Amino acid sequence: HYTIDGSVPDINSPVATTVIPLTKTCVLKALLFDHQQTPVHRTFQQLFSINKATGAKIVLQHPPDTKYLGNASKLVNGVAGTHRYNDEQWIGFSKQSLIATIDLGSEQWINQVGISCLNYHWQRMWAPQYVLFEGSADGVHFQKLTKASKFPVNGINKVLLPVKRTKVRFVRVTAPPAGVILAGEYGAGGNSMLLVDEIIIN
Repeated sequence: HYTIDGSVPDINSPVATTVIPLTKTCVLKALLFDHQQTPVHRTFQQLFSINKATGAKIVLQHPPDTKYLGNASKLVNGVAGTHRYNDEQWIGFSKQSLIATIDLGSEQWINQVGISCLNYHWQRMWAPQYVLFEGSADGVHFQKLTKASKFPVNGINKVLLPVKRTKVRFVRVTAPPAGVILAGEYGAGGNSMLLVDEIIIN
């Protein structure tokens, strides 16, 4: 049995017998019951971030080049990465920049863009130098939408920025890694890693 309204499932909640349609951002909670209608195990829960980018076509100019690998679709699958960076939702870059282009399928009005970045220096995970968001109608000529350059959180930096209401089909996200780790920091002299997840377009 499952819920998508934040409540804990009970025996009267809907039964998951097929794919569960999600049309907006929500926390899906599910709980298994035995034949005596007694809960079994703990409640499973997962945040799904549903937005214009969710399920959209995405192309990376460079593949991930750290041990945190994976298909580009991880960035638009609606599943938010957690502080447990080994949850297989984050993808990592070190010597190459993240350059991702999302195709919304048709021109659409947007007013907000975002992405999550991990900042754990003790794991050689550093926030990017910046994150640049650009928009385009044809996938060739891009114009700047907005740029983020401050990532103050020790942990997950959830970048979510307003943009002037604009009609675009393509959104390009560029984020260069921090580069060589500074003296005095863990892993000094080596390359930092940029871990990113869930691109948001609203």
